[in-house]
Amino acid sequence: MPNIIAAVLLYVLEKVLSFAFKKLLIGAGIGLASFALTQTAFSFFLDFVHARFNDLASIFFIIQLTGLDVALSYVISAVSIRLTMNAGKLAFRKI
Repeated sequence: MPNIIAAVLLYVLEKVLSFAFKKLLIGAGIGLASFALTQTAFSFFLDFVHARFNDLASIFFIIQLTGLDVALSYVISAVSIRLTMNAGKLAFRKI
């Protein structure tokens, strides 16, 4: 009897943990992808503007020096992760 209970418990835990792990990986993947995308876009934009407008070189150097581009990427990534988490909660409420 204890072997059956242990087997059922192990099966249930395996299913729950695999689902939670999938959700965790999806959330992390979306966060990392949005961070990489915004970081790349901002770096491209910064390089473009820096090449076109030499008058603004000092301003964009200060932005890069202070890490504003990375901070902006962090904020956008956090917002996208939060939206993903809220979308998952909404799906659970409907069930």
